[in-house]
Amino acid sequence: MSKVNSILNYHRLPNLFNRMNSKVRLSRRDNKLIGARTRSPHRTIRAVLFSVAAMLCSAWVDAHAEDYLIGSSPSLTREQGEKIFQPIAELLGKATGEKFEYSYTAHWPGYIEDMRNSKHSLLFDEPHLVSWRLENGTHSPVVKLSGDMGFVITARRNDESIVQLSDLAGRIVCARAPPALDGLILYEQFENPSRQPQILPTANFRDGYDQLLNERCRAAVLPTTLYEALSLGSGELRVLFLSEAFPNWTLTADNRIPQPVLNEIRAALLDSNNENITGAIAGEIDPGKQVLRASVDEYPGYSRLLQDFWGLR
Repeated sequence: MSKVNSILNYHRLPNLFNRMNSKVRLSRRDNKLIGARTRSPHRTIRAVLFSVAAMLCSAWVDAHAEDYLIGSSPSLTREQGEKIFQPIAELLGKATGEKFEYSYTAHWPGYIEDMRNSKHSLLFDEPHLVSWRLENGTHSPVVKLSGDMGFVITARRNDESIVQLSDLAGRIVCARAPPALDGLILYEQFENPSRQPQILPTANFRDGYDQLLNERCRAAVLPTTLYEALSLGSGELRVLFLSEAFPNWTLTADNRIPQPVLNEIRAALLDSNNENITGAIAGEIDPGKQVLRASVDEYPGYSRLLQDFWGLR
């Protein structure tokens, strides 16, 4: 019997040894865990400092890797925008050491959304949009084209049923669709929405002039300068309305641009040595004009034209 017990005990020994060895390993592991706990505050501090340093480096890289985007009103075609602003992006890049890129927006809803979200660092457009950004504290004026912008609402002289502005109620008028400035000026003259004219959207002002002469619309909204150049001496058109004078097209800058960079942007655009590049602005939009410094007090209240426009109320 004792021999049998001895044999059984012999076979139990490995299990007993394994259990003992397991306890030893656990003890050692626990000691290591306890030691790790005693050292963890120092490791935690180092880990936190490392994480903060990594975040700061990442933020610095992101901030310096981000391009400055230049945008322009959809009133310009892609070809016009690229012709004007791709060379200007290169000019500003050399002047500031930063990276500038022109980003074209083809339609008004996208442009308005981008404007509300401050997507672009620099925006070039009409004074009512400039006024809205200034009043909302997102941008500041940088430079503008010299001279004023004015518009006429004009009809064919041989159209005897259209002799005053009120005759256009419910009629078809050639203009660019709001929020283009000419379309908004037209609508502002008719406070009652039910009496507003119907706008026949035009690709550009010359297209509106041609459509009017071809009797596709009963009137057209044209820049005063174009009206004077094309029809003042011909006697074909009569003026129904003459708008107030607005500041010319203007470039504004996001207020988040560092002041030293903004100063370099303005200096480069006003430098007479760069007129071969900046001259394209006037050449495409208002020939004969110059690029001048713009100031905040030139745009008071023009955002009123946008008060009924969805998305900018």
